[in-house]
Amino acid sequence: MAIARLKALSLVAALTTAACAGGNELAGASRTAPRDGSDSKASPRTPAEPDAAPSRETRKDDVMVDRAEPAAPVIVDQPVAAACSVKSPKPDAAEAGPQTFFGEDLNTAKGDAARLSDHPKADAARARFSAMLRGVEAEDFERFGDGQVPEALAFGDDTATFVGASRIKKVADGKTFNGVFPSSGQNAVLLLGSSGAFAIEFSAPQAAFGFFGSDIGDAKANLVLKLERDDGSTEDLTVKNTPGAPTGSAIYFGMIDAKRPFRKITFTNTNSQFDGFGFDDLAIGRAENIVEPIEPGCD
Repeated sequence: MAIARLKALSLVAALTTAACAGGNELAGASRTAPRDGSDSKASPRTPAEPDAAPSRETRKDDVMVDRAEPAAPVIVDQPVAAACSVKSPKPDAAEAGPQTFFGEDLNTAKGDAARLSDHPKADAARARFSAMLRGVEAEDFERFGDGQVPEALAFGDDTATFVGASRIKKVADGKTFNGVFPSSGQNAVLLLGSSGAFAIEFSAPQAAFGFFGSDIGDAKANLVLKLERDDGSTEDLTVKNTPGAPTGSAIYFGMIDAKRPFRKITFTNTNSQFDGFGFDDLAIGRAENIVEPIEPGCD
């Protein structure tokens, strides 16, 4: 009986030890359960699986901590250029030479007194030229009296001085003076004399020059502008007006050269003959006044 009682007590002790061991295993499993709320009874993933749970590392104090995954790189979008922008003159402008703007309207009426009712081609050339400039105003000569000589003209800090035979001619609306007429108002500058007799000098180097002309070309010649550069060099620009154009025809001519400014312009023509003409709405500008036109659709 004593032996049987000892065997029974040993069996109870063994069962108690096994139960305690099983409880410890369950408690350990609960400490390592997934933190994402998934079923703790699901079969654990093996380390070989590519999408395994975040790896863990053991510090010296044997506390298990999550190893932070490397942060994904932050992608910063590159700034996109505005669709509507004002641009500076192109860097190769010097190699390309002066940029010119020209429009001509021939007078199909007969007689010096007949005046063009409009001059759309000349106006379009002026608009293209003006679109390349900012902070520039045209001299319309309306402040001068009839017959007065416009010697010096102020353009902001710059001065344009007329050299040679010229005087203001007042022309009534709808009329001409031997084919000469203004593009705006009633005053035009009447340029007289032989080829090379008229010039404009500037107090500071200029990069843009434009004007409206009337009755040019009836002496069967092309107008030529001789530019004297700030570095002492010269260049002749031939205007593409029609030689032998009917009297009372109109042109607009503009030129821009941001890389090679000029200080003087002399008016000549291709056959060195006398060819008086009308001159109006003079515009000049420095290199810093020049921009490229805003793209269509931009405010």
